[in-house]
Amino acid sequence: MVNRLDVVQLDQVTVILYKIWARRNCFVFKNIFNSPLVLVKSALNDVEVLHESHLRLTYDAARLPQQITEVEWRPPADPFYKLHFDAAFDSEKRLMGIGILVRNSRGEMLAVVSAPKSHICPAFSAECYALLRSIKLCQELCLYQVVLEGDAKAVVDSVNGYNNSHSWQGLLIDDIQFLIKGHADWNLIFTKRTRNKAAHNATKLGMYLDSESM
Repeated sequence: MVNRLDVVQLDQVTVILYKIWARRNCFVFKNIFNSPLVLVKSALNDVEVLHESHLRLTYDAARLPQQITEVEWRPPADPFYKLHFDAAFDSEKRLMGIGILVRNSRGEMLAVVSAPKSHICPAFSAECYALLRSIKLCQELCLYQVVLEGDAKAVVDSVNGYNNSHSWQGLLIDDIQFLIKGHADWNLIFTKRTRNKAAHNATKLGMYLDSESM
């Protein structure tokens, strides 16, 4: 199959197979049945959006001078990994997404996650959800030495400080603090938007997907 199909067709087959698996789980655990036609259309649309975004990101990256690129992203000290996270929404289309990127100390990409969020929520909560997914990703990849960077200063300051809020957002912060405290070599720091552009681009892609893409 690899020798007979081009890159786009291989991506289409991969996404369709994933959605068949997700469709089965959705039926078993949620008793929701999606027709094969809807599944295939959704998969083809996801692949189309993915390739368009990759082309746009490649074009944008080619326009940036090398010296600017080097300034924007600073590698962590070996053997640490650096994770960038972000969340955004399109107010007109009522879409929300999160984006996560993980690189090693040599700048090599380890993982990229783009995911939609079905319920529109305040920016603070959206960034909290992006950070929670980032923590889960680190656990999935067994990363024990990580620098987590986000451009939501209010979230970063709340997690790193003492939080005594009993609101829904306060409970989210409590959960994040509990998870991070369990890892001595996880550090959460604030970064400027100019150093978080790649995660923001992954976020914009996530808004238009039907399910998480990694």
